[in-house]
Amino acid sequence: MNNWKQVRIPLLALIFTAVVLVLVRVILVTTFPNKPKNNSDLPDLPLQIAAFIEAN
Repeated sequence: MNNWKQVRIPLLALIFTAVVLVLVRVILVTTFPNKPKNNSDLPDLPLQIAAFIEAN
């Protein structure tokens, strides 16, 4: 059962990060509906990395 605990925390962090990213994207899309798609894809990676570092 010790292995499951070691796997569970990063897994929960990844799921949490994914949910936060989806929420941020939905909020951004609803706030700025006429924003070009290419620009909205760029900030995701730094956000994901920062959220992942914070979660761990």
